[in-house]
Amino acid sequence: MDQYIFMKKQNILLDKENVMLMQEKHRIEMLLQDLQNALDSFNARSSPLSNAPTMIQNSAVVPPMQYSDRNIPGRGFF
Repeated sequence: MDQYIFMKKQNILLDKENVMLMQEKHRIEMLLQDLQNALDSFNARSSPLSNAPTMIQNSAVVPPMQYSDRNIPGRGFF
């Protein structure tokens, strides 16, 4: 009978520990998900390539720079 009571107490303690471990696991998973979301958000805003299609599209609107003798160093204003 003593052995049964001892094992029952051990089982209760193991169940409590299991619940605590599952809660900690959940907290860590949520933390990692939040970190991943923060990194994804940061990379989406700071990546120079994230604006590449917009930059390419907008470059078609801007006329190319006209070169003349005034724009070449050592020429012009003479």
